[in-house]
Amino acid sequence: MRISTTLRTENSYFSFLPELGCQWTELVLPIPDQIQGEKSISVIQGYKEDKDFFSSGNFCMFPWVNRMWPNSFIEQNELKLIASSENFPLTLDGNGFPLHGSISSSPWRSTKSPNSFCLDYLDPVQHRKCQLEQSFTLRDSSLIVETKILNQDPNNWDYSLGYHPYFQLPHGKVDDWVLEFHGRVKNIPLDQNCFPIMDNFGQIETLPYVNVKTVPLKFLSLDHLYYFPEGLSISLYHPEHPYALTIESFSSNTNKLFPFCQIYTPSNRESIAIEPMLTPGNFEKVYFKYTERKFRKNHFFFQISLQLRSKK
Repeated sequence: MRISTTLRTENSYFSFLPELGCQWTELVLPIPDQIQGEKSISVIQGYKEDKDFFSSGNFCMFPWVNRMWPNSFIEQNELKLIASSENFPLTLDGNGFPLHGSISSSPWRSTKSPNSFCLDYLDPVQHRKCQLEQSFTLRDSSLIVETKILNQDPNNWDYSLGYHPYFQLPHGKVDDWVLEFHGRVKNIPLDQNCFPIMDNFGQIETLPYVNVKTVPLKFLSLDHLYYFPEGLSISLYHPEHPYALTIESFSSNTNKLFPFCQIYTPSNRESIAIEPMLTPGNFEKVYFKYTERKFRKNHFFFQISLQLRSKK
């Protein structure tokens, strides 16, 4: 049986599995200004070991997010060999594309810092290496996730980073909930393989901003990619309840933001994945180069919180 790590405040609770990719098993946050009835609610669909690894909880995606091909981290002639390797747990989708990076279920070890865990990465093709560190800060109404990436290679190299949390509310299912976008946002078209339909990142600049910011999810199936130039900010709520679950990436330094988000609704309609990401999937093919992020050490933030909805 795997040993979970648990953080607590007076009203909040967070549990995860460092030995299994820091998979999330529970996140409970207090309802703001609750006068009576339930005081705290579970806001994620916790990981279940008897289910597919990628179908619940939350996991880290690195060195690419979602799907990517061609892929400098995994060459074509080594794909099948690496996919079967116990030392490099690679998963392929139904079309044979490498899925969700290569570290999703890898064990993380604790560091000297409280509530912080690290992982050493070495890519099997070009032997680039780095160290990743995840830190969790649980407050009475929010969870902050900070990720640091230390390049241990003599040369700079491109990578992506993302997370894949499955959220749920205790009232109803996906069809009863509403999404609300905050700030400027663009919808990036995807092809049948969930790859961005573009030849270079500059094409994003030509896309229009989304006009409809409030999206009822009834009968809506999503596997959509969004771009937030000022950083991810999305709320999920039930219209009959006064609070909203907010997922956001915030920093005065734009190099620390998650500007992209994939939103996915599983077919069972019990949860919704809202995935903070540094880049789109397939970022190498579209020549997506974060040259301003090629420092020796980078770190990125996102936060999950339960807040009262603003009255309009």
